[in-house]
This record gives sequence, C-alpha cells and structure tokens, in this order.
Amino acid sequence: MKVMEAEEMKKSSEAEHRLRAEDFVKTERVVHELEKRLNREILKSRPYFDLKDQLNADLQSVKTEIENLQSSIGGAKKTYSEALKRLEAISEEIHERRNACVRTPGVGAEHHSSSSFSSFASSGGRGDE
Repeated sequence: MKVMEAEEMKKSSEAEHRLRAEDFVKTERVVHELEKRLNREILKSRPYFDLKDQLNADLQSVKTEIENLQSSIGGAKKTYSEALKRLEAISEEIHERRNACVRTPGVGAEHHSSSSFSSFASSGGRGDE
C-alpha cells in the first residue's frame, strides 16, 4: 500500500515538475525576446537607473548623518539642561547664604559717621585733623 502511494506521489511530482519547467522555459523565451526587441530602450534608460541608485545611496548616507546629528543634539541638550540645573542650584545656595548671614553695618567706605565726614569736609578734604 505505501509503495503504491509513494509511486503515485512520485509520478505527480514529476508531472508538476515538468509543467513548471515548461512554464519556466516559455517565460525565459519571452524575456529573451523582450530583451532583443527593447535593447535600445534598455540601454537608453540605464543611465537613469544608475543615477537613481547613486542618488538613493547618497540619500541614505545623508539620512544616516541626520540621525547621528539628531542624536548628538539630544546629548548636547541633556548636558545643557544638567548644567543649567547645577547653575540654578549654585545660585540658590548663594542666595541662601546671603539670607542666612545677618549683615552688620559696613566697614570702611560703606560706613561714614557724620562726625568724621564733617571733620573731613571742614578740613577741605585734606584729611588733617
């Protein structure tokens, strides 16, 4: 029983192979006929397709470069944002220090007693008292 089934499968496979081989041969003939008939048009269009391939390759190269630049920009933005945050923290720390210190009246030029100023003015600004 199995031998007969195997023989039938073999015959059907051979028949299918023969049909497909015939179709292939017919199609190959059509292709050769078209190549002979359209050879001039094919040769005329070749530069177009060569240029198209070159431009597509260039376009892909530019796209890759753009992706790399966008990635670099993202990294730079992140670094910039982190720097701004650190700067803000430093600024807040400075403001906290200023607010935490109790300022006493200034020293030197910041603090003038009216008597020393008046004596300075009366001496004509020479500083001899």
